[in-house]
Amino acid sequence: MHLMDLAAKKEKRSCCFSPRSVGTACLADLKSGAGGIVTALHGGEEFRGKMLPLGIVPGEEIKIINGGRGQPYVLQVGETRLMLSWEIVRKISVSVLPSPAQRRH
Repeated sequence: MHLMDLAAKKEKRSCCFSPRSVGTACLADLKSGAGGIVTALHGGEEFRGKMLPLGIVPGEEIKIINGGRGQPYVLQVGETRLMLSWEIVRKISVSVLPSPAQRRH
């Protein structure tokens, strides 16, 4: 396979880690309005150290307010709203929560 083909194939994946645990998703794969409980941070100790002061830690609920591939994400963690790049958001695994409409049923 040509190097350009490999680069294009790799770029199509949203998350930079694998494998994911059953029942988890990459935060970058979720749509605006969706959320989940953080299950893992994939980026080493330095990355985890940067996420901790922002409140992005395993067990914490996180919601996508707005964002998408190639653009910044606005996230809500508790009462705080944050803006993070797609490169960072794709390193966060979550256990997906049902949408508010699904919770009412």
